[in-house]
Amino acid sequence: MRNKSLILFSSFLLLLFAACNTEESDLGVNLVDPSTIYNSKTDTLYANMAYSLRDDSLATTGGTYNIVGWYADPTFGKVNASIYTQIALQSDDNALNLGNATIDSVVLSMVKDVLFPDTGRTYTMHFEIMPLDEAMEADSTYYGFNTLAVRAGMKYFDNTVTIGPTDTVVRFTLGGDIATVLAQNASASDFVASAKGLRIRVIDDDSDTGIVAFNFAATKTRLTAYFHHDGDTTESQYIFVVGNGAKHFMHFDHDYTGTIFDNTDSIGGSQRLYLEPFGGYKLHISFDSALRAFHTSHPTAAIHYAEMLLPVADEAPAVKPDSVLAFGYQSDGTMTQISDQRYYMGGDGAYQSGNNRFRLRVSMHLQHLLYQNGGSDYGTCLMLYYSRKHPAARTIINGTSTANPVRIVLTYTEN
Repeated sequence: MRNKSLILFSSFLLLLFAACNTEESDLGVNLVDPSTIYNSKTDTLYANMAYSLRDDSLATTGGTYNIVGWYADPTFGKVNASIYTQIALQSDDNALNLGNATIDSVVLSMVKDVLFPDTGRTYTMHFEIMPLDEAMEADSTYYGFNTLAVRAGMKYFDNTVTIGPTDTVVRFTLGGDIATVLAQNASASDFVASAKGLRIRVIDDDSDTGIVAFNFAATKTRLTAYFHHDGDTTESQYIFVVGNGAKHFMHFDHDYTGTIFDNTDSIGGSQRLYLEPFGGYKLHISFDSALRAFHTSHPTAAIHYAEMLLPVADEAPAVKPDSVLAFGYQSDGTMTQISDQRYYMGGDGAYQSGNNRFRLRVSMHLQHLLYQNGGSDYGTCLMLYYSRKHPAARTIINGTSTANPVRIVLTYTEN
């Protein structure tokens, strides 16, 4: 019994020491529940500044889900998404030995994940698949604005394809000189350098307005060469990688002609705030004035619960994004995802259809601003990343001067 007591006492001392450490700690994150707060007070903070800002730094390299197609609406204009991918061998240790083979056909297969905006509709899309004339740099990060040169006058595929809700794999039979490109003897690195890769896009002039998302992590997303050797009629197949294991990225081409975004990179947010994925628009919101005033009036306040509410404007598109991500700006201009979203994963920042708003838990973030920054708020960045459920959904948020504005509602106690 004595040994057990010593162990318990030692554990208590260790816990006490950790709790008194001046460095930021996660201790106590889950100890307070909003439903068990005693003698608490509530307050509401209103943003003193907000604007929509063009997002020109969206890295798209290596994503699991890649989209192609186009979408447009009167507010946000038009966006066209395309995919750039290498053709690679399944392992860097492999060598390709098809130099003496006759390639009968080549099929690009991509696993369909979702269709947008109507998941239950069948879309007709004009696909164009061309060979790259420029190799991807192995150590480079590619962004939504990046492109690579394609080989002029050569198309591996140029035809319409119908894709519906029951389709699981979309197959493209490729032509051109791709058989010559694949029929070689080469090491893995030499082959990648030689083959360069593919650009996959949809020609919007004669395609339905829609976007298809492909799963590049699926094993059935691949390039297959069917071949035989002279004197042997048995057909064999060789599988190349165009998804997981091959470098790839997405490119987004925005056309804002005739919209409020035309010829500008930022829009004031007193009336409306705009969130658009694919390197479109993100939000910058600051509660600095309200937070400083709160800290002055309540210097010992302990934040038990706080949430940022983003009411959706009446004219916002009917299909809403799944959720919003929040990043806090630091004094040097850098930003990191707020601690609440790092620790409370699984729905935080999600759209609430019943209240027609997005809700973000910001309890830990607000406590940090009050007691690490002295109440200073350098701003919060809100953005939409690729969403599997609604990949191209965008939305409009009520501005700071509207009747139902962006705000933070908090519950606190003080000594």
